[in-house]
Amino acid sequence: LMALGGDPLKGEIRFDRSLLQDRKSVNPLGAGADQLLVGHALGMGKGVAIHAAGVADGRGRGYLFAGQSEAGKSTLSRLWQAEPGALILSDDRVILREQEGRLWMHGTPWSAEGGFANPGRLPLDAVFLLRKGKATGVSPLPAAECAARLMSCAFVPPYSPPALSFTLEFLERVAASIPCYELLFLPEKAAVQFIQDSFP
Repeated sequence: LMALGGDPLKGEIRFDRSLLQDRKSVNPLGAGADQLLVGHALGMGKGVAIHAAGVADGRGRGYLFAGQSEAGKSTLSRLWQAEPGALILSDDRVILREQEGRLWMHGTPWSAEGGFANPGRLPLDAVFLLRKGKATGVSPLPAAECAARLMSCAFVPPYSPPALSFTLEFLERVAASIPCYELLFLPEKAAVQFIQDSFP
């Protein structure tokens, strides 16, 4: 990936023909190139891609459930799917952006085993950092800890100091303005009800 004319949002993808073996054509956005391009553009002050599930309950409140692989994002997404009026943006990758004076979650085409990939957007009303436990419970997180844990789930272009700085600042703003919690849960329907009861 090379920038064109010094514009960080314009570039070209070059392939080494010798590495393509006998293939006559190749998908230029395959093998993760699409995610690299989106991550690069977001890092230029547009937003942040998070390893997370994005869900809205039947009342339209938007929840971000962030965590590494196997944290339970797809499991929670499937549990929410059974709730009347719930909408699942994604069970794996969610883009956070600030628009119209508030924070929004955007769906992406990159899903996990749950297959949830909705192109819409939802308001961000609460952030949950996932951890599987022996019982379901919610604990408030200090903003600094929330920002650090979100950073560990963020997709940031590792070659770009400006993108890294923007992402850190953006996630600090998210953590300072949106309620953040650690969510311990058992993979059962009661977890969804517990979340809704905790935020009437």
